[in-house]
Amino acid sequence: MGICAHFPKIHFFAYLYPHKYHLNENPSSTPFFSDWHLGQRLLFNERGDEQQLALQWLHETIVQEQADALILAGDVFDNGNPPHPARKLYYNFLTNLLHTTCRHIVIIGGNHDSPGMLDAPRELLEYLNIRVVGAASENLEQDCLLLHNTAGELEAVIAAIPFLRDRDLSPSVSGETTLDRIQRIQTGIRQRYQDMGALLEPYRAQNVPILATGHLYAQGAQASDKQDNIYIGNTENLDVDTLPDLFSYVALGHIHRPQAVAGNQRVRYSGSLIPLSFSETKDEKGVLPGI
Repeated sequence: MGICAHFPKIHFFAYLYPHKYHLNENPSSTPFFSDWHLGQRLLFNERGDEQQLALQWLHETIVQEQADALILAGDVFDNGNPPHPARKLYYNFLTNLLHTTCRHIVIIGGNHDSPGMLDAPRELLEYLNIRVVGAASENLEQDCLLLHNTAGELEAVIAAIPFLRDRDLSPSVSGETTLDRIQRIQTGIRQRYQDMGALLEPYRAQNVPILATGHLYAQGAQASDKQDNIYIGNTENLDVDTLPDLFSYVALGHIHRPQAVAGNQRVRYSGSLIPLSFSETKDEKGVLPGI
């Protein structure tokens, strides 16, 4: 089963795990999903069949709910050089959506993804209304995505922020301590969101949703397993209270447990598509209600 959500001009699809799910009737919800980890093995066992069934369910639900847009917040693949079957699952899923009501797909890179591999077909996929941001651009405007309907009207604006690598943040300083590095990372991430927010401020008056994405560990998030240490020595990359208030919703990836971050209903993790470790078997995969 799935669930739909409505903004003033665009109808998104909220990812929910098919077996354990919550229903949310709130028309102001913002949907997304993350952490597919295609190509992952569990104790040397291939999981391609599981992932194919999960994506098949996802496609069927998109058709049933007549979704207009999808957001994937990072970790499409389990590693930077995924095997051919995992790539085939990814591209088959995207091309199958071309025959549905889903007009927009937004994908960002996670820490497990290769930015170069995700971005390689970027221009080609853009012709199909599939927007990919594998790596953060030096020009912030390139990562500000404007989604239009078939009549050319603006439907939504997205600050597409992927996993930010060291090269995307302020340069390291010779002799810096671990604490200095943590502070530099936190400052760089916070500044990225603030700069993107300032760039999108003119759209506030247009009565369209302004969303942001991210792939990081937010302060106050609860992880099921060891995926929390995304930056060495730093497990709390962002204080969500510092996010610009113009973002009506912030869709985060990396933490595999679905949740609102520190009780902030506009900042959420969708959780992984399927349980990725034994520690996740009791997690309810999906978007929590009351967004």
